[in-house]
Amino acid sequence: MAANYETLPGDIVRLVGGKQNIKGLTHCMTRLRFDLADYSKANTDVLSKTAGVLKVINSGSQYQVVIGNKVESVYEAIMEQTGVPGGGMVEDDTSKDKDVGSEKKSGIINRLMDTISGVLAPTLHVLAAAGIIKGLIALTLTLGWVSDTSGLYMLLYSIGDGFYYFLPIILGFTAARKFKMNEILGAAIGATLVYPSMVNIASNLAVSGTVFAGTAFEMSYYNTFLGIPIVMPG
Repeated sequence: MAANYETLPGDIVRLVGGKQNIKGLTHCMTRLRFDLADYSKANTDVLSKTAGVLKVINSGSQYQVVIGNKVESVYEAIMEQTGVPGGGMVEDDTSKDKDVGSEKKSGIINRLMDTISGVLAPTLHVLAAAGIIKGLIALTLTLGWVSDTSGLYMLLYSIGDGFYYFLPIILGFTAARKFKMNEILGAAIGATLVYPSMVNIASNLAVSGTVFAGTAFEMSYYNTFLGIPIVMPG
């Protein structure tokens, strides 16, 4: 039976226990990855036989619904219909046939990778574009095609470098979304890292001490917060 991709998102939501049972949702290249409040509420038998669903994998820590190359459109439809917390695209799972036992053994690593991917994935397209712009600016400047005092150079440099300069704010926003916090609070935390007084702390203050002295991670700090060293790059 051919899949009806207009009704499939609603069917999936209903068969995983309804939107009130969905704590979070991400997707990779082929799969929807649900974080469910109660995994026992999901009707795996019916869902696995639903047209358009290739496979259902319940690892006990993540409920995966394999859709195939239509996964992104199904994900977006579910997000639009339910408004559940979403983390966008994450790294694909190359081990498609892992059993529950092996999933538990690598659970900590999988969760760590899922967290990192969930935070970084929404920024990757712009991150790559900004990097390309910075590379093109350096190339044209080296070849003498533009001057570093021209308006074109100034604008393109701001576009390419501005994203990286304010990246802590963007990552604060995406991290808050991943951890289901208030996104504005996450952005505000990131903003403290690019505030001029913090960025220039090394040039404004003398070194107060050193942490991890004698190791490869040795770092100087310039001030403390309630006795905790404030470590910022020099």
